[in-house]
Amino acid sequence: MITYDNALTILRREVSHFQLAKEMVYLSAINGRVSAANIISPLNIPSFDNSAMDGFAVCTDDFESNHTTLKVKARIIAGDAVGNLELSSGTCYEIMTGASIPKGANSIIPVESANKTDELVSFSVAPRKNEFIREAGSDFRQGVSVIDSGTLLRTHHILPLAALGIGKVAVYSKPKVAFIPTGREIVDGLNQSLGEGQIYNSTLPFAEAFLSRSHVEFLPQKTIADDPDAFQTTLSKLADEDVSLIISSGAVSVGSHDFIYSSLEEMGATILFHKVAIKPGKPILFARLPKGIFYLGLPGNPISTAVGLRFFVRPLLAALMQQKPEQSFLARVKTPLSKQPGLRLFLKAKINVSSQGVLEVSFLDGQESYKTSPFLIMNSWAMLSETTTAVAENDVIEVFPLS
Repeated sequence: MITYDNALTILRREVSHFQLAKEMVYLSAINGRVSAANIISPLNIPSFDNSAMDGFAVCTDDFESNHTTLKVKARIIAGDAVGNLELSSGTCYEIMTGASIPKGANSIIPVESANKTDELVSFSVAPRKNEFIREAGSDFRQGVSVIDSGTLLRTHHILPLAALGIGKVAVYSKPKVAFIPTGREIVDGLNQSLGEGQIYNSTLPFAEAFLSRSHVEFLPQKTIADDPDAFQTTLSKLADEDVSLIISSGAVSVGSHDFIYSSLEEMGATILFHKVAIKPGKPILFARLPKGIFYLGLPGNPISTAVGLRFFVRPLLAALMQQKPEQSFLARVKTPLSKQPGLRLFLKAKINVSSQGVLEVSFLDGQESYKTSPFLIMNSWAMLSETTTAVAENDVIEVFPLS
């Protein structure tokens, strides 16, 4: 049995040798995708000096000569070409927000500080150089990387990319991820009546929804009823479908019906680790199939599967797409807890912000790996290290969002 940190090291090391394909997508489709190359600014933004206010474009030298009244030469609005326009002493241009700055102007006086009469305008303030001027390149500089490869793209990235004239970006192709539930007791049809000893398949719809946030191509498989031959047939079929990762739920422990380990060995898989010092989810298994497909076998209890998806599958997919490791949050404990050393605990938790603005975390009742009811109110996972034996109120611990 290895530690969680060692398991992640192995997982990331193995995945580092795998290269996902890349594709170009339109900006409207980037939400949730991962950039596959640095995105370089193709131009300066703004691409020209322009006015930040409605007002008057002036030269500060005129005000050093006590010119507080200037002649208005013309009006410049956004979109006007100003290549032939130039200030002369004692003159100014009326200018609108976003309009180009004419030659000779080095400041803008807002309209609120001006009194215009016919062709003359007087000012109640003395301007400062570069005041209310948006300088070319003050938002983006041409040739600078604006988004690094491996960045998780969201809708807020669209606005600056569109401003730069970038209509498509390179992203990693969606990896194909198969999910295989196992167990004679599992009923896939959630509208079916349950027979004696049967339970509904809760892990499959949860896995599909969870992985949809990672933008994978999800390949759900029918539940395999503790049948090694059917399991190997399914794996052989998936190997021909160019999948990147196969996940199973159940049958990874050491019971008489836990067939995953032996079946993988028979198929020539390399077992990279089996059993990690965590709770829940200790029997988790990571392997590489002969065709280079990664395999994660998760324990069958619903919460063990959820922990496996959150703290093993998510890091694996992030590593596939060259993303940086996730950073946890820190929160103050509200509910003291004792534990035995040796295992890293992943606890169903609820975080809130106190009236003082401090992030606080409470451990929920019902931590057993079969209990899903806390999922109705939990909003985070709390993590306690292998060496921790107790946490007291106001101790600071690591917490993670649910997905």
